[in-house]
Amino acid sequence: MNGSFQIEIYADVVFVLNFIMDYFILWIVSKIIKQDITIKRLLLGAFLGAILYCLMIFIPVFRATYNLIGIIILPMIPLIITYKPKSIKKLVKIFILFHITAFSLGGIGIALFYYLNIGKLIKNVLDFRIENFPIVLLIVSCIISYFLIKIIWTWINKFLNKEGIVYPINIYFNEKKICTTALLDTGNALYDPFSKNPVIVVEFSSIKSFLPDSIQNIFNNNKENDLDLLIKSIIKTSISSKIRMIPFSSLGMPNGMLLGFKPDQVEVIEKDNNITVLKDVVIGIYNQRLSQDNKYQALLHPDIFHKIA
Repeated sequence: MNGSFQIEIYADVVFVLNFIMDYFILWIVSKIIKQDITIKRLLLGAFLGAILYCLMIFIPVFRATYNLIGIIILPMIPLIITYKPKSIKKLVKIFILFHITAFSLGGIGIALFYYLNIGKLIKNVLDFRIENFPIVLLIVSCIISYFLIKIIWTWINKFLNKEGIVYPINIYFNEKKICTTALLDTGNALYDPFSKNPVIVVEFSSIKSFLPDSIQNIFNNNKENDLDLLIKSIIKTSISSKIRMIPFSSLGMPNGMLLGFKPDQVEVIEKDNNITVLKDVVIGIYNQRLSQDNKYQALLHPDIFHKIA
C-alpha cells in the first residue's frame, strides 16, 4: 500500500516535470523554425509527450525497449501532432532540433533525467518534490537556450551545404510567370514588417514586366528611393493592395526602404527536380545587379527552407 502510494506521487511529479519541459522545448523549436503554433497544439504536444514518457516508466513492455522506443519512436508522436510536418525530411529536422534543445535547455542533469537508465531514475526521483523545481532557472535556461540553439541551427543550415546553392525559381503574379535563378543567402534577413513573411530579393530587370509602366519608369530613372514619388504612383495602380514597403539598412543607407509585392506564388526547383510552392513570401525589388557574373538574379531568404523542408 505504502509502495503504491510512493509510485503514485512519483508519477505526478514525472508527469508535471515532463509536461513543463516538453512545452518549453516545443515552444523554443517553433520559434527557431519560425512556424506559428497555437497554444492549444503546444499544450497537446506537451501533454502527449508527458503521458508517453510516463508509459515508458510504468509499462514493462515499453521499459524493456526504452532505448529504441523512448529516444526515437515515441517523441515523433507529439512532434507530428504539434508541427504537422509535410514531409519526413522536415520531421527529421524537427526531431533533431527537439533533442538538441532538450539537451541545451536542461543541461546535463535534465538530459540524464530524460535519457538514461530508468531504474536509477525511479530511485533518484522518488524523494523529489515538485515545489523544489527551479522555475526561475527554467525560464532563464529557456531564454539562453533559444538564442544559443538559434545560432547553432543557423550554422547547421549553412554547414549542410545549402548556403551558396543556386535554385531555379518561378514567380507568378497576376496571371504572369517569370523564370529566374536565385542564390540562397543566409545574409538575407529581410521580412515584411506586416505579414512577417520572408522577403526574396529580385533584380528589377528580371521582374519588371510584373509592374505597371509608372513604377517601371521610376526604376528606369533610378528614383526608387523617392518615397513621395513612389507612393503617388502606387496609389494610382491596380496592384496597390499587393504592394509592400520593406525597411532595410545597409552601408550608405541606414534607413532604406525596398519596394516589394506579394506574389501569387513562388516555385523553388530543388536539385532532385522537386518543385515546392511558396505562398507566404514577399518579393523585394532591387534596382542593381546581384551577381557580377549574372549567375543569379535573386536572393532567397534562408527561412523559406523551413517552409519547403
